[in-house]
Amino acid sequence: MSIESGGNMLEYLKERLEELKPFESIGVSIGGMVHDLNNSLTALIGNLSLARMVIDPFRADLLENITDAEKAAVQIRSIVQKMSAFSAPGRPSCENISVNEILREVVSSLNVPDSIEVNINSSQGKESVFADRRQISRVFEYVIQNALDAMPDGGKLDFEIKFSGEGEGRKYAAVTIKDSGEGIDGYIISRIFEPCFTTREGHSGSGLAAAKALVERNRGFINAESVDGDGTIITIQLPAA
Repeated sequence: MSIESGGNMLEYLKERLEELKPFESIGVSIGGMVHDLNNSLTALIGNLSLARMVIDPFRADLLENITDAEKAAVQIRSIVQKMSAFSAPGRPSCENISVNEILREVVSSLNVPDSIEVNINSSQGKESVFADRRQISRVFEYVIQNALDAMPDGGKLDFEIKFSGEGEGRKYAAVTIKDSGEGIDGYIISRIFEPCFTTREGHSGSGLAAAKALVERNRGFINAESVDGDGTIITIQLPAA
């Protein structure tokens, strides 16, 4: 590369960085809003709990209103926490973590109905990735909850963990999460990672979009495939340790 062409490339890169600055400020703004909303919601939920303790136990109407308010506040807080995935990224605190271990922890923490059979198949049992433990736990939480929502009448939830070979100069571990729900048609599945896109009433459409943002923040990949009427498979690839 000549000095002249190198100088032109440098100018081009500087121009592109200037174009990205507004998006950086949007990320910082979202981070600030998430922080403020989280604090406000925590205070609100705490005050509702106190109100429940002091209210007349015979006022069933008031207790019902407080319960509804608590549920709404908790749901909003969940959405706000997912929004944090779109805030200014920062650098993940990466370490060697066991995918198998985190998957089992997340499954145990979720309210998996007895009508859903869970199977975790690991080719070696100790597959490790180099990623941020907290962020990857959230990825699994969002994807698994989406799979559970797809099986309201019960079904099977299958996990498979294996090394996926070389990609972009390094080895990856692949985690597939398959549900036995009704599946998703082609047009919809092409949009499921878009923020705020959902076909389910009462859902925000933020979970899978947040999962994608967090996976990419950890230098990984996520994709979905489905056959209408035959369940959905989400595949997450993360750098192997």
